[in-house]
Amino acid sequence: TSDEKVDYTVTSHVEQGSYGKHKAGEWITLFNIQMEPPSKITPKPYALPSEPEPHGKSKKIPAIDGEFMVSTCIHMMDRSLEPYVILHWIDNDTMQVQQNFLLDAAPRVLKPNKNGYSLTASIRFPKDTGVGDWTIATLSNSPFASIQMSHMHEITSFSGKYTPNHTLTVLREVVSCKPVQPVTVKISFNDPTTAFHAKIYPVENVEITKGLPAESKHISSMSRIGECLFPSLILGSNEYLVECTLDPLNIPKVLQDGGDLEWKITISSDQSIVMRTDVTQQRYFEAVKNGWAQKSENRAEEAEKSRKRYIESKKNMNGLPRKIVLKEDETPKLIDEEERKKMREQIEKVRDIATNHHTATKLWRQLESKKQMDSCETKIKECKNWIDETREANIKGRSELQSLLQNLRPLMQHMKTLKKLMEDGDENTIWNSKLEMEKISVPEWQAEVPEWRYKVIKKCAEKRSSELTVDKFIDMLSLPAKMRDHEAIIEHMKSVAENKDSVNYLLQKWIDHSTSSTVKYLLETIDLAMSDEEADESSVDKEKIEEMLCIFAKLEEIKPREELKLSKDDIDLLEDAKDLIGR
Repeated sequence: TSDEKVDYTVTSHVEQGSYGKHKAGEWITLFNIQMEPPSKITPKPYALPSEPEPHGKSKKIPAIDGEFMVSTCIHMMDRSLEPYVILHWIDNDTMQVQQNFLLDAAPRVLKPNKNGYSLTASIRFPKDTGVGDWTIATLSNSPFASIQMSHMHEITSFSGKYTPNHTLTVLREVVSCKPVQPVTVKISFNDPTTAFHAKIYPVENVEITKGLPAESKHISSMSRIGECLFPSLILGSNEYLVECTLDPLNIPKVLQDGGDLEWKITISSDQSIVMRTDVTQQRYFEAVKNGWAQKSENRAEEAEKSRKRYIESKKNMNGLPRKIVLKEDETPKLIDEEERKKMREQIEKVRDIATNHHTATKLWRQLESKKQMDSCETKIKECKNWIDETREANIKGRSELQSLLQNLRPLMQHMKTLKKLMEDGDENTIWNSKLEMEKISVPEWQAEVPEWRYKVIKKCAEKRSSELTVDKFIDMLSLPAKMRDHEAIIEHMKSVAENKDSVNYLLQKWIDHSTSSTVKYLLETIDLAMSDEEADESSVDKEKIEEMLCIFAKLEEIKPREELKLSKDDIDLLEDAKDLIGR
């Protein structure tokens, strides 16, 4: 009914990954997610206020045909890289691509389709970058029908040189692989000014007419300069033909200078890719060339007829206009004087319309210019009045400020000390100084002294303390997991968590990230130290297990085991490790 309120349960799916060292200007694909939206949306159960059910039971709503909305949240260890991450949303049915920057990612509405959707993230590094981690969370108002992550760690490159030809075809390559997997395809040239057109065809849809590839229906096409990216193709079940041709109106500069135009195809995937050249066109041209050498019947007669037709078409030209020759079944169309008169009248009407349009446009421009000038004059008067009012207010405020500063001298002295600490002090000293500043009382505080200065310094001190804490987290977590000082990380988290007033949303995120990465490293190290079940006891590294369990115990002092969200396998692994070392 109209009184009922429909609500939805937010469903989240989180994945993590990493990237290696890269130089400035290098491009990689971070991940590819294949997702299938549900055909129906299931609202969250609710209870009607007018009809409360006994024992607190809620009323269930059947699945409805609603909008399936998806939002993404991506965290990069190096926050300076986030403005350079580009998200690509691909409809796998139509291959239409919508892209946006990570920092401008709005929620998407996904409608049910046959092959689902792809979400690809790519980045071109603006600077030399070390090893780092990334985390993506997808939030939706109903669970996915299916969702699968590909980390795209396998990068395969193919290259070649352009051979001049009358069709301006740079390459025709067939891409395939055995397992079904998503891939990204990037085409680039050594000359960044190269204008080209790239198309992708399913191999089974490529038509061959008289031995030559005919115009076939492509699934995706792009016209770019320098390079282009096809963010998602599903290989394995299909083979695709990648075709690239030069723009005939923009010949690359390297070819004009007599150099070689080199191309490169870079494919990101989870497993190896195979690429072969399509030689259909080449075989056809070779067959035609070989056929020229064969003697055919009536070849001389046909050549003589063609020569006579050409000579006949060139007769009596001598610089004069070429005669119009009609076909045998055509007759010339005569235009009488009445028809000519109608044509002249039509021309006059068109000329009058154009004149009236020109006059109306000129009048509109005059009126619009006058309107804009009046508006500018009004705004100038408003600005002058505002300047006068502001000057008077500044004079009055300056005199009031002088009197108020006399009442703020003790507080100002402490704030000055706090500012100096924010330049060269650590986070604990800054925080303790802020607490002491809060204890200072001013007699005229409530009546005369404004709070804004006090609040600004207080807020700056809290922000600076938080920045120093985050910088320390970044320095500790920037190293690979094996080289990190996990005990120091835990001590840092403990010192931050003890002062609950200083823990904001950003610090809590860093604490959670540090906790999850530390737990992951401890569990993986314990699992490796325990070796296989069939191995003897001598191969078990008990000292390493004892060390990891001690670090884990310190971590549990900050977060109880119930809040770490350990799986049953992780809990069993910890219990087995304790039993093994006799704890």
